Amino acid sequence: MDSSDRMTPMSGSAGAPADADSRYGPNFLTDLAHAVELYRLPQDELDRLAAFAAKHPEIHEQLGIRVREHSTKLAPDNPSRQIFDNLPFLRMHRVSEMVTSGSFDETFMAYIWDRMSRYDLDGTDPKWMWPWTVILPGLVADTARTAGYPEREVTELFDIAHRASVFVTIVMTDVFVTSRDRRLVEARVNERFRSLVHSVDDVITVLSGDDTVTVMSPDASILAPLNGNRPFDRMRELLDDDQLDLWAAADARLRKNGRAVTIELEAAEDNGRLHAFQAKGTMLTDGGDRRVWVWQDITERVKLQRELSHQAFHDPLTGIANRALLFDRVKHALTHSERTGLPVSLLFCDLDDFKSINDSLGHSLGDQLLVIVAERLASCIRSSDTLARLGGDEFAVLLETAHNTQATEVAQRIVDTVAYECHIGGQSVLTSVSVGVTTATPGISPEEFLRNADLAMYAAKKAGRSRVEIFRSELHFAAADRFNLSDDLRHAVERQQLRLHYQPTRRLTDGSWEGVEALLRWEHPTRGRIEPDTFIPMAEANGSIIAIGRWVLGQACHDGARIQAMFPNPVRIHVNVAPHQLRNPEFRNHVTDALLAGGLDPSLLVLEITESTLIDDRVSVDRLHEIHDLGVRIAIDDFGTGYTSINYIQQLPIDIIKIDRSFISGTAASTDRLAFLDAILGLARSLDLHTVAEGVETEDQLAELQALGCATGQGYLWAPAVPLDDLQALAERLDQEYQNGDDANAVS
Repeated sequence: MDSSDRMTPMSGSAGAPADADSRYGPNFLTDLAHAVELYRLPQDELDRLAAFAAKHPEIHEQLGIRVREHSTKLAPDNPSRQIFDNLPFLRMHRVSEMVTSGSFDETFMAYIWDRMSRYDLDGTDPKWMWPWTVILPGLVADTARTAGYPEREVTELFDIAHRASVFVTIVMTDVFVTSRDRRLVEARVNERFRSLVHSVDDVITVLSGDDTVTVMSPDASILAPLNGNRPFDRMRELLDDDQLDLWAAADARLRKNGRAVTIELEAAEDNGRLHAFQAKGTMLTDGGDRRVWVWQDITERVKLQRELSHQAFHDPLTGIANRALLFDRVKHALTHSERTGLPVSLLFCDLDDFKSINDSLGHSLGDQLLVIVAERLASCIRSSDTLARLGGDEFAVLLETAHNTQATEVAQRIVDTVAYECHIGGQSVLTSVSVGVTTATPGISPEEFLRNADLAMYAAKKAGRSRVEIFRSELHFAAADRFNLSDDLRHAVERQQLRLHYQPTRRLTDGSWEGVEALLRWEHPTRGRIEPDTFIPMAEANGSIIAIGRWVLGQACHDGARIQAMFPNPVRIHVNVAPHQLRNPEFRNHVTDALLAGGLDPSLLVLEITESTLIDDRVSVDRLHEIHDLGVRIAIDDFGTGYTSINYIQQLPIDIIKIDRSFISGTAASTDRLAFLDAILGLARSLDLHTVAEGVETEDQLAELQALGCATGQGYLWAPAVPLDDLQALAERLDQEYQNGDDANAVS
């Protein structure tokens, strides 16, 4: 720092140079104190700005750079430019430190007086300080935004920095004048004050001791929502009764304590539009009872705060409450119930098979379905009840003052209402919902209350879906049992508890074996055999499906070598693949590792994926192309249950269509079923795709498929899935029965 920029403390009680009064007039110190007190910002705001500046010291250097950039835009003969060109960046650094720290003390006043004296500035011309009122707030906002501050905090820091800059400008232009004539000083100070009042967007009002408005901004239109833009001389003519009570209480505190006060008021127009105002009151230090009230329109800020609050506690898709808001209201409802003895109930609602619907229709239409369901749920409850979306396809309803019977009635109404057909994107969709009901017991915690409703909902799904279940204490034991089973499943591979059984697929023209499908079985050491419908969803939920799926691939390829030796012609090995596996970036490596370890020809491996897996999933489609390039065949399982378009099928590397059993079962008189089946087979022929009919159980179904030209069949008509060791005996028996023309008796 050079000597001209060094700051020294001043003598004198008012914090100014000793010759300040002689230079600026006999009342300079009083005017200075008056200006500082009149325009000073609240200390907490100054502290906040100082803390921000301390955390981001680069502001001070950048301020000097931006001010210098500003000066280059001024005319060469402009006095302001001469000042800027002669002030080193270090001096800008010092001023910016004082502005951002709010250190408007005697040292600051001495420094500014020294600057003005050194460069012979006319304090009545504020041009040389104007850049601070624009550059500093913008720099603070840019720095905060770059540092990742929330937008609301960026706005608040900008506002504080702007008012701090205006404060410095006002003090320097209203007090540090070069005239020695006291009357001229007073005239200029008054003129500058009125210029300030006229130039700012806020409305400034000065009140006398009897509350009369003695000075006011000429444009008070921002206050129009408070009194319809009518002229006013007193606050009671501006504010309604409630607003007046709030303001009067704050004004009384101001007059009693002398400390600045801030209040916020709201007003609504006839059209319902909200307006919000912030009013700051300060006492004038002239020994009288005059106060300055500055009114600011903060409507946009309040709207932003409320919007952020709404986003924090509401679901963005449906607009209803989210989990956080539900939990908060549950806590309050339980507290109120404990105090009053009134009942409170909770419903957990979960859409049945929504994942399949979402995958089939696509996520966009799935979201539309969720919005429709939310609207239907809302139609079933009271306005005082809380409807929340917990995430995905899960909803909850908090019913205050509702006992168990009433809650069950609401739950059944929800089940009935949701079951109506929906029309989305040209599709007709039928959906259903399972609902769990629980009523609070004394002393129950919010967490347990929510968990009980969830357990009841899970029981409703397990009992058949589209139904209502009431919480029972034994459901806790069922939940613990599921947890234990899920934990056992994580170790099933390493404990060698998994087995593969194989079910044949046979050509319908000559009865020969086309392939076998590997079907997974879990032999639990204490629970016995557990069916895939039970443990596969559990594996997908707990993440063990990747490890299990990899084991199945490896074991099936290993068994494939033995299976080939059982038959005179090559036999394909069909393996089911879960969506989680297909989305795994290592899946291609898993397939190649299994083929190499098992020594199986890639053309003999068929990976079966469900139709819904392919919809709206670019990653899965790309992965299929990678696998297909290896020579592995791809089959769509359960075909006909989704919404795959012909154009989409043509883009996929598909070799085989496995027709869902719902098109095979039924009576021969079901003309719609036969028409659909015939259409699927015709589509497959036109696309040169091999077809396999699933779930063939009777001779009539076999004859029907043969007549329609289906290539291959699979089902209990021939055999269930059997262990590998029993497969050759099964093949021999089926071949013998086929030769005897007795397929109908092949069921075992």
